[in-house]
Amino acid sequence: MPDISITKTREEPGAKALRVEVPVERVRAAQDKTTAYYARRVKLPGFRKGKVPADVVRKRFHDATCRRVAHAFEKLSGGFPAPPARAGAP
Repeated sequence: MPDISITKTREEPGAKALRVEVPVERVRAAQDKTTAYYARRVKLPGFRKGKVPADVVRKRFHDATCRRVAHAFEKLSGGFPAPPARAGAP
């Protein structure tokens, strides 16, 4: 399976831009693993703890699972942090 590729797209004094490419299979596997993690730990009305279906977890916790997957790949690719938000930016 191809690994994560990182290429420099632009470099200016004091700033760099990188492009990180991750194979689709690795992203899907990470999403499935994260969904299973949430499904085992979350408690929702109408479901016993640990018995929430994966589809319900994907729908209810989409943003959280995406952030967790992105953070995992960020750590794998060398920990390039996102730029800090500017003060006053929406």
